[in-house]
Amino acid sequence: MKNFGKGGETLIDGSNFPYSKTEEYKKSLKFTSDIVLIMFGTNDANPKCFLDPKRPTKFNGSAKEEFKSEYIKLIKDYKEKNKNTQIYVLTPMLIWVEKNPKKEFIKERKEALNSWVIPIVKEIALEQDVTLIDVYQLIKKSLKFSKDGVHLTKDGYKVLAKKIGKEIK
Repeated sequence: MKNFGKGGETLIDGSNFPYSKTEEYKKSLKFTSDIVLIMFGTNDANPKCFLDPKRPTKFNGSAKEEFKSEYIKLIKDYKEKNKNTQIYVLTPMLIWVEKNPKKEFIKERKEALNSWVIPIVKEIALEQDVTLIDVYQLIKKSLKFSKDGVHLTKDGYKVLAKKIGKEIK
């Protein structure tokens, strides 16, 4: 088991931290695993990323279209690496506005998650025939485990990991 996640990363290009340009991404493609968990969207839902008309990207289309395209590319990359890999896509983390209502763009980010990010992730799971784990539903009653409305505490991540573990077949 190996974690190739990196905080603050996005699938859309032109943000401060596009995942496709990281060492973690490159290393993840070299690692052969039986199970792959993919969870993106919280940072892609930041208006600074998806509403910036001047974001430098080679993608010809909207940030929403790019998010979907890059997510599908990521799934295909892992399938190509190991055809027997079980791939799970996870909806992004829940955002609790009430925990930190003054945090920059927190309301807008929650709205973007609900209006387009989560629906796209669910659509991708169906289209790519991969298993969806609805993290949003798994932790929706766990406000006490949020330290800032976006991130979980150490105990919160432990609870989430156990719940995800139960979802993996």
